[in-house]
Amino acid sequence: MRAPGSIVVRGSCALLLLALAVLAPAAAAVVSPVVAPAVEPAARVADPPAAPDISVELSPDRPEVGLVMSLVVTVSGSEGADCDLLDLPEVDGARLHFRGGPRTQRYQAFDSRTGRLTNSVATSWQFELVPELAGELVVPPFRFNCRGTELETDVQRVRVAPSSLISDDLVTLEIKPSTDELWVGQILELEVVAMIKPEAEDVIPRGGIELELPWISGTPGLHPRDIPHPNCRSVFPMPVNGGAAEVPLCQTREIVGGGSRLVFRTTVPMMATQAGTLTLPDARFSARLVIESRRERDSLFPGLFGRGTVVPTRVLVTDATASGPAVTVRPTPLDGRPPSYTNAVGRFVFGGAARPTSLSVGESCTLTLTLRNDGTGPSNLDLVEWPAYEQELDDFRLFGKDSDKGAGARVLEFELSPKDARVTEIPALTFSFFDTEAGRYETRTVGPFPLDVTPGGDGGLTELAAPEEVLNDLESIRTELPGPRGDGLPAWLAPGVALLVLLAVETTTRRRRWREAHPEKVVRKGARGTLEKALAAADGPAEAGSAFSRYLASRLDGPPGGLTAEEAAERLRARDAALADRLVATVGGWEAAYLGGATVDLNALRAEARALADAVEAAT
Repeated sequence: MRAPGSIVVRGSCALLLLALAVLAPAAAAVVSPVVAPAVEPAARVADPPAAPDISVELSPDRPEVGLVMSLVVTVSGSEGADCDLLDLPEVDGARLHFRGGPRTQRYQAFDSRTGRLTNSVATSWQFELVPELAGELVVPPFRFNCRGTELETDVQRVRVAPSSLISDDLVTLEIKPSTDELWVGQILELEVVAMIKPEAEDVIPRGGIELELPWISGTPGLHPRDIPHPNCRSVFPMPVNGGAAEVPLCQTREIVGGGSRLVFRTTVPMMATQAGTLTLPDARFSARLVIESRRERDSLFPGLFGRGTVVPTRVLVTDATASGPAVTVRPTPLDGRPPSYTNAVGRFVFGGAARPTSLSVGESCTLTLTLRNDGTGPSNLDLVEWPAYEQELDDFRLFGKDSDKGAGARVLEFELSPKDARVTEIPALTFSFFDTEAGRYETRTVGPFPLDVTPGGDGGLTELAAPEEVLNDLESIRTELPGPRGDGLPAWLAPGVALLVLLAVETTTRRRRWREAHPEKVVRKGARGTLEKALAAADGPAEAGSAFSRYLASRLDGPPGGLTAEEAAERLRARDAALADRLVATVGGWEAAYLGGATVDLNALRAEARALADAVEAAT
């Protein structure tokens, strides 16, 4: 019967399965020593991160001279987000500019080792490459630091074809110096004229023109001056040196060579600070021309708000280069240099006035000195240092001194009070400058200014050398007198006070007479104190250097305007040759740093000046 048979078969299968279940552990024990030992499952070790992949993409693939190329460097992998560009390589025959980055994108990628999708990162930097020469162009490696590991791209080589789309004269540039010979301290004016042809104007986008003037921020031997704002109807802010600055230029439409030109013009002043022949680096005027473009519609509202945006797809750069002019700079002569000369170079008008002219002893008047450019050419008016007129105003007490730089003028004011009624005038004062046109020193004089001085003021006390000296003498005598005893005022107090006043008057009168009889000794003795005050009040290296120059003059019996380091060294050389050489080297370093536009540590300069002053006093 089939039913019982079927039951038997199912029973046999069940018995077979039961036997296999019982025998399986034994079979495993027999086989496992042959195949592999039993091992406890271990924690899975993460695979080491893949090394970042670095790539370079250059486009378009058919470059031409002047054709703007896009260069993109991409670092793929998690380490790319922590990469820093170490430097921008120099490319011979092309201009390479940084345009943006790093930009990081996150995406999923298939890992063939694990068969899984993994999160990855790509970091990119964008650059602009403009070929300047036809032939093979070699782009050196870009170097990156990624989490302490340095990576670099492969060298890129492309073949550059001559330009087939632009002519050489679409833009032009001229640099015209005001002179080819000048003196140290004289202002050199460089006229910059850039022009564009009409056919190029329509294809230049906004921000598509630029000037490269490598000397505008200073070059050895020439110190930059402020560029005056142009006086014209239309002013264009021209980007300069890669957009590092903007210079205002006059923008005009002119007929040049029989054709219309868009002209940009300005004048850049530079002050000569070093003798010799100076050659400026070449300048360049660049214009970007959009040759091809496409219109991209708004992705959210196509056709709703206008017709989209025009995107340039093919851009060319055309350049005009102007050779840097060469100028010869001569030093101002030492022979014939007047004592009142400081550092004025150019042509100046020197004026003065005193008000009021009638006053009493103890009252004051204001002496106003003015200095202007005579208008025939540029000068270093804003850098001029005034002579030390205080020594010529010895008959007056100086109650105030104020220097001001106004519009086109320098003004110096003294608040003066005559020491006694015998003063009849403010003496004549001189100012000297080096006339660059005549090639010689010129001296201008103001005054004397007559005064009508009558007795008055403080009843004779104003005739003493200085009020503080009276107080010091009174204090010295007071400390030597015995103190009071008992109640009430001592009997000697009234005559003692009178005696103190008489002694103070006599002492200060004798001191004043001695000073009048030995003015050179007074100046030498007070030179160090004057230097310390001037160094503390100096706002910059020019003021500190001028104070030290006047100190040298006071200590070494020089002219009131000061001594140069060379002049002081000549007076010191017989006493201490090493000090003379040290003086010239130290002061020369100050001048070179200041006139060359370098940053000067004012505190270090003060310390050097004090050390030199100690050495000068020890030698004299």
